[in-house]
Amino acid sequence: MVEVGKFPPPLNESRVEIRDTSGKLVASRNFGSPKGDQGRSVVHSAWTPDSNFFVFSTRSSGGHSPWHWNKYFYSRKKNNFAQLDDTIGPVIKPNFKVRAPDVVEATVQGTASDPSDIKTGHVVSKHLDTL
Repeated sequence: MVEVGKFPPPLNESRVEIRDTSGKLVASRNFGSPKGDQGRSVVHSAWTPDSNFFVFSTRSSGGHSPWHWNKYFYSRKKNNFAQLDDTIGPVIKPNFKVRAPDVVEATVQGTASDPSDIKTGHVVSKHLDTL
C-alpha cells in the first residue's frame, strides 16, 4: 500500500500496488480523491493461502458511512480488482479471515431477527475463485 492522501491516518487514502517477484508493477488501484476526503484507506489486508488473491478492507477517508468497511480483492488469474461487497453484502467489520485455498470470511450487515443490523451482523464465507 502506498499512502496517496493529503492527510495522516486515520484520514489517509491509499493506492494498492501488486508487483511481481522482480518488482514490476502488474496492477494498481488508486483510492485517492482530489480533495483528500472522498477516497478510501486500506486498514487490513492479506493474501489467500494459495497466493491467488489479495484481499483488503478499506474505510472512508472522510468519515462517511463509518459502519461500512468496503472489502476488495485482486485476482492474480484475471489481473483485476473487484469489490467483495457486491457479492456478499455490505461488510460491517474491518477484519476478516482467509482460509485455504481461497476462502474469505467477512462479517456483513444483518441478522436473522434484524436484516438492517449494522452492529452485530453475520459471517459469510466465499471461495474467491467462484467470483
